[in-house]
This record gives sequence, structure tokens and C-alpha cells, in this order.
Amino acid sequence: MMLIFPSVLGMIFMFELLTKLQEAAEELREILETPEFPDGVPVLILANKQDLPDAVTTETVTEKLRLNFISSNKWHVEACSALTGDGLHEGLEQLHRMLTAETETTAPHSF
Repeated sequence: MMLIFPSVLGMIFMFELLTKLQEAAEELREILETPEFPDGVPVLILANKQDLPDAVTTETVTEKLRLNFISSNKWHVEACSALTGDGLHEGLEQLHRMLTAETETTAPHSF
């Protein structure tokens, strides 16, 4: 897989919770560790399929994707449902806040 990031300002990583979280973690890690992917680019992680009864929490997503070990990029996990639209607006608002933040906060990561 060839990934090119000429002038990326932010990234949206959406996956379905039916996907194995380990696979999603490996894919996200591969993207973030690509030399062309710049440090400091905010990442919005959309955890889709939250309309299903067995959906996992954002805390579980954070743990399984090992997001607490990412220090080079701000990130936010948003529970969402592409079917109902729940969480999509909130996630994009959070990405906008990360993109427009003028100063680094003491807790740049959230879930």
C-alpha cells in the first residue's frame, strides 16, 4: 500500500466496530508511522456502528487502539453511527477545534 500525504491538515480514521480492533490498531499505527505523515496532524477516530447493541465504549476503543501511546498527534475518539448520523457532527466539531487550536493544552487527547 502506498500512502502519500503532501499537505494533510487532519485525518479522519473511521472503522466499523465489527472490524477487529487489533486490525484497526495496526492500520492506524501503520499510517501514523509512515515517514510522510507529519507529526502534529490531528486525528479523528470515528467508531462506527454505535447503533448496534454490542457496541464497545470509546474508552475500550482508546485502549485497544493503544491511543494513549500516541504522543506525536492530537486525537479524539467519537462514537458514531453512519446509519443515523449520531456522533458525526460532534466528531467533526472536535476535529475543527483541534485544527484551530492556537495553543497546546495540557491534555491534548480526549475520548
